[in-house]
Amino acid sequence: MADAIIAEVQGKFAGTGQGVVIERVAAAIDDPTAREFLAALAESIQDTEDNMELGRRFADAAERYICQGSDGSPGSNLVHVVGAMAFLSNYSRKFIDVETYTVRSLISMELRKITAILDTLSTENLPAFLDDVLNLNGRLRRRGYPLWFSTTRDVNECSTFADYARRLALGDAHSGPGFRFDIGLGHLGSTPNVRAGEPDHDPCKAMTIHDPTAVDGMYYETFIPGVLTAGGARQYVSSLDNTDSIDRMEIIE
Repeated sequence: MADAIIAEVQGKFAGTGQGVVIERVAAAIDDPTAREFLAALAESIQDTEDNMELGRRFADAAERYICQGSDGSPGSNLVHVVGAMAFLSNYSRKFIDVETYTVRSLISMELRKITAILDTLSTENLPAFLDDVLNLNGRLRRRGYPLWFSTTRDVNECSTFADYARRLALGDAHSGPGFRFDIGLGHLGSTPNVRAGEPDHDPCKAMTIHDPTAVDGMYYETFIPGVLTAGGARQYVSSLDNTDSIDRMEIIE
């Protein structure tokens, strides 16, 4: 791939929120998937200089080059762990994603209520809990951003949020308490990526899981080639974007 093309892509995204991840992928240019991604992105942005439009085209290209296979063989059910504060900020209709004391304190109060209700959860009432109590928007990730899973086997020794944070290399962006979502392997190939009712729902596109590539690591600063986190847990990437796949959840303090 010509250096001039890479430089052009880097230049266009230099003043955008995607600038850092473009640099990260460009540094992995010897990887075939990273090279293909940058080539596709370069072609798609030739006619635009608008930062908002650049962001949209970046997300379109990312979506094509992440979560694109089904080769992962985890061997046990899947686990997704995320900081509760960050999750509710992004995915609950009750809150907006702003870092203010007021909003964070509201979420903290809400978490106390949620913790009290968790003991009553069952397979039957979990969907209502996700919809009504958490008031989620039906999505597990935002478009263009990979959703990383570990297996239950890889986190068996974790009991506190700090344990999960170290093992899964969650980084400083996630502080406890956290949500742990368990997703059964039965959802692979059967649960639509995007929940019914969402604009881009397609019942023909079902959950897949695969070993990550250099492109999957572009949003993930602790990504290590070899599919291990900095804490040593093996991880997989999924195209899943659907809260209907959650079989069980708990709060990790």
